[in-house]
Amino acid sequence: MLNYSDLKIGEEINFGASSHVYSGKYKGLGVAIKLYNKKHQKELLHKIYGVWNKCYLEYINLLGARSRCLELNNYLQEPIGISKNPSGLDVLVTKLILDDNNQVSSELKNSKKFIDKEFKYQLEKILYLLGEREIYHMHLEDERNILVQVNSGIHPVIIDFQSINEQYYPWLKLTKHLGIDSAKERYFRRVKRLLQSLE
Repeated sequence: MLNYSDLKIGEEINFGASSHVYSGKYKGLGVAIKLYNKKHQKELLHKIYGVWNKCYLEYINLLGARSRCLELNNYLQEPIGISKNPSGLDVLVTKLILDDNNQVSSELKNSKKFIDKEFKYQLEKILYLLGEREIYHMHLEDERNILVQVNSGIHPVIIDFQSINEQYYPWLKLTKHLGIDSAKERYFRRVKRLLQSLE
């Protein structure tokens, strides 16, 4: 657990339904600080998804993905640790992803004019390798969880590993058992659609 007092929070760089993300510093390192909105979400989350703590889950998922895909570590969000603020809200700290001009890298949905064939090739390789290692990122299609990093070339970086495999689609366990659908099949369908949209 990181000491919250060691975090220096800067400007907001993103937000979602359950969190806000700020740029900042942790002991001199540029970091992204993800502050979860609600305190003690576990009852509702557990009833719906079987998830006790979104922050801890995302942190563990990031560690697992990077350890199982060492060759992709330059293309996957890097976790630093977790903490709690004085109000008891969960905080996830990851390394800040910057372009070579020291600006925060942009989401794919806002940066398509910058991508080229090499970027698309890299992205396809990354997503298929994740799938081969049974790491099924279920929130890629809206293009918010893929960053376009302009740094000695143009590279994709995959972020937000909160929803992996059946964690946020528990019914896929049943449909997989029945032979109807699975996290694997759904993941590769989404990857295919995403890549086709970039052609």
